[in-house]
Amino acid sequence: MSTTPTVRPATGPATGPATGPATGPATYVPEIALNQIKALDYWAFARWGVKDVLSFNGDTLQLNCARGRRILVTLDRGTDTYRISVGRVRNFEFRELASDTGAHAEDLVIAIDTLIERA
Repeated sequence: MSTTPTVRPATGPATGPATGPATGPATYVPEIALNQIKALDYWAFARWGVKDVLSFNGDTLQLNCARGRRILVTLDRGTDTYRISVGRVRNFEFRELASDTGAHAEDLVIAIDTLIERA
């Protein structure tokens, strides 16, 4: 039995891998972000209290954590960096508590750790 979460696509029309003529055969960004985090720090998900992993619109990875916290990791395709948001959902509305833009793949775990401490 695997203890690491896998990406589960959210329901809706725009949940599959993104493809486009400008970028060629695009890859499934949430799966790549998930694998990059696991490669950098295998126990990061346990430390953050991740209960569920979702993906939205092909560019966003959502981590549902303990104590009602949510982490959104979104790829900025123009600069090949990630935007990370940590927040909570109240009354079906995401309230951002801390965010960081311009995080590179090798900085994902450190950036998320810092944002969780700030939030």
